[in-house]
Amino acid sequence: MDTELLELSRDLDIWVTEKIRFVDELFEKNEISESGRKKLQSELNNFFFRVKALKEIAESPLRGVSRLRRLRTKRGLTQEEVAAQVGISRYWYQLLETGADRNISREIKERVCEALKVSYEEIFVTTWWGKKTPEQIKKMLGA
Repeated sequence: MDTELLELSRDLDIWVTEKIRFVDELFEKNEISESGRKKLQSELNNFFFRVKALKEIAESPLRGVSRLRRLRTKRGLTQEEVAAQVGISRYWYQLLETGADRNISREIKERVCEALKVSYEEIFVTTWWGKKTPEQIKKMLGA
């Protein structure tokens, strides 16, 4: 998983934990009812588990692979041409493009992106939140 995604995931974990603690404090001060507390905690827990599920998707080595063929053909390149630019065999590139090889190093991914003239983030970091940066997401979530 990319460092930025790992940091964002950790920040979201902390954010949810702080919000649950805040809800508990409100309850202790009698500022919300027991049912209000349970409802807010349930919503936060649901959010937390959605984030965890999305984190697993983001960690998937196949994320972005389906876009590789589309970009390659759009650029008018063959698998052989991309493989030669990257410094790998056409067979290995084919495995990468179809998602059959799940142990793709960051270095190879970066070289493929360079060959296809696209940013690494555009292929392998775009997730459920679109092309927003971790800072934009934190701001969006109020974290």
